[in-house]
Amino acid sequence: MRLLYTLTAYPPYIGGAQLLQHKIAQALNPHHSIQVISHWDQNRTDWLIGTTLNAPQKNCDYVVDRIPVHRLGLSILEKLKLAPFVPIYYP
Repeated sequence: MRLLYTLTAYPPYIGGAQLLQHKIAQALNPHHSIQVISHWDQNRTDWLIGTTLNAPQKNCDYVVDRIPVHRLGLSILEKLKLAPFVPIYYP
């Protein structure tokens, strides 16, 4: 079976959910084809800005314990479309 994981963050990012998903992927990997698509691969504290303006610009492919991971990057135009701008209201 071919399985695609889509996660916001994946190791080497360290977090409980990420480590659990990685352990599950490792357990399934000997019998199935696993591919991971992620947005982050580093620890972050700027959640809103980190997923928009500070998001990586380039895609990156890497492998963690024989699990292939594709980290998505966002172009400058894509970042601007996602930017958390505060609307201005005029009374």
